[in-house]
Amino acid sequence: LRVGQSGRTWVLNPLALNPELVYFTVRRLEQVEGRDALVVETDVSGLTTTSWVTPEGEVLRETSPLGWELRRVSRDEALTRPDELASAPDLLSATSVPIDRSLDDPERITHLTLLIEGIEGDEVTLVRPWQHLLPAGRLADSQRTPPPGPWCLLQLERPQQPGASGGAKAPGQAPVMSSVERYRRPSLFVQSDDARIIAKAAEIVGPRTDPWEQTVALNQWVFSTLTKRLTVGLPSAVDVLLTPAGDCHEHTVLFTALARSLALPTRMVAGLVSWQGRLFYHAWPEVWIDQWIPTDPTLGQLIADATHLGLTEAENEQLLALGQFIGKLRVQVVEVVREAPHTAQT
Repeated sequence: LRVGQSGRTWVLNPLALNPELVYFTVRRLEQVEGRDALVVETDVSGLTTTSWVTPEGEVLRETSPLGWELRRVSRDEALTRPDELASAPDLLSATSVPIDRSLDDPERITHLTLLIEGIEGDEVTLVRPWQHLLPAGRLADSQRTPPPGPWCLLQLERPQQPGASGGAKAPGQAPVMSSVERYRRPSLFVQSDDARIIAKAAEIVGPRTDPWEQTVALNQWVFSTLTKRLTVGLPSAVDVLLTPAGDCHEHTVLFTALARSLALPTRMVAGLVSWQGRLFYHAWPEVWIDQWIPTDPTLGQLIADATHLGLTEAENEQLLALGQFIGKLRVQVVEVVREAPHTAQT
């Protein structure tokens, strides 16, 4: 490598087990703790990483799109917690999205209009019945000035619980749209054809055949069984079944595999959600019962609340598409409509 050099090379995408192009540019030469290092920018699926690499190929330092920094240190230094990290923010805080006001009581929100800064409307390609791109002219109705740079206006609605199927066919025989059929099939990380997944799903739902009742049973089991823990990595559904712990990805991938093993079309979605007054990147499953119904086994919500803003699908390599949004977004709350609080009858 040399300063000014740029090019591309192929790497193995571990999420898809397919080759993928990586573009790189060598920006300059710097000193890192007394050693010469080339500053190399690499771009993979819209995610840009900066690395400091010695002429021999040893990586001394690396920064991620989220602003995290990795440094090469000795084993002893790595095992000693530096004083500078004593007051460092936690990972959840580092990945939150700025929002101009808190969305309190999200379970009571029925309609929500958000101004999303940092992206154009056509960058949100996920189609959801509870999420709509509004015309740019609607912003004037709120007496707001359009912000500089790209932006879009999104309206979210609280999803409704599907009606009982009554005498409908069991989900294994129920016809679905051809575009939805693929969400019944297993994939690399969603091993819905694994005997252990199939047996566990059958055990959880018991004699239930109604798709929504099955969804409720799976949600409640995943929520109550998995230990809530922040993790690094992308385990498969079988991994999570054998070691039931993790964050939103683990809850979502296991739920999806269990649901698909019952022939319930289920997709994995990544986006934003309001939690404890802030917006965080999040993942959740959506089950097809005549339309996409979002459910959140991480938060224990049978029907995911209206603050679940979907940005992209999150299965296998599709999750990399979330990288194009990280670090770019700011959110303004334009309008919030809440249901009236329930009052006790006397």
